[in-house]
Amino acid sequence: MKKKYLSEIGLNNNEAKVIEALILHKELTSSQLQEETELTKSTLFRVLSELKRKGIIAHDFKQRHNTYRLSQPQALVRLVSRKRREFRRMELELEELLHNIQSEHAKQSATVEVYYGTEQAIALTERSLLAKNKLIYDFGNLDALWELIGKSFDENIYIKERMERKIFLKMLTYDTPAAHHLKKNDKTQLREVKIMTHITPIDAYWKVYDDTVTIYSNIKEKFVINVRSETLAQLFRHMFEVMWESAQ
Repeated sequence: MKKKYLSEIGLNNNEAKVIEALILHKELTSSQLQEETELTKSTLFRVLSELKRKGIIAHDFKQRHNTYRLSQPQALVRLVSRKRREFRRMELELEELLHNIQSEHAKQSATVEVYYGTEQAIALTERSLLAKNKLIYDFGNLDALWELIGKSFDENIYIKERMERKIFLKMLTYDTPAAHHLKKNDKTQLREVKIMTHITPIDAYWKVYDDTVTIYSNIKEKFVINVRSETLAQLFRHMFEVMWESAQ
């Protein structure tokens, strides 16, 4: 494993040298590590202490020597995951900045965008995490949405990120097992789900936040329409609230 990759996940150069040596040799004494890394004794001691604190390495006492080895591989995986989340957070912040700039230029006119495919649908879903008023309205067939963007993305990434950003979600959906699955977790996931029992389900879904309406087609058509219009967003919110009152 090259040191540059270790550096990219948040380890400094000296820490990367130690990790690389332990990956290569499996287990080394402090003297052997000093020889492999060419670090001074005091520097090596600080590096080893920090890596132990992070849970990346462990040490054993063998034949009157401290020997060092990598601890659970998951420790490095956690570092990668943490760095990935940091990059994703930075990406969303940049998107938010771009969104604000575009808003200033588009205040006088509506914009309509059409996207195709699962990746674009996911990207537009993530864009709702930029909601300034911290409230998202969801309506439609939850199964159809999950077919398009993936249930695992929704549950493992989107919901967690939305909760971190303290964005509340109101959802109107049809009477399906998926809907009841979400509803039972409402209190812990910053959400309120209401179930519609008097409407024939259709394979479509939409989200409304701020001045944006995002409309998802079904898995067969795989397109998403994103409309930025304060007037249209108000209309969709009004329709939502009317149906909200009659839902369970």
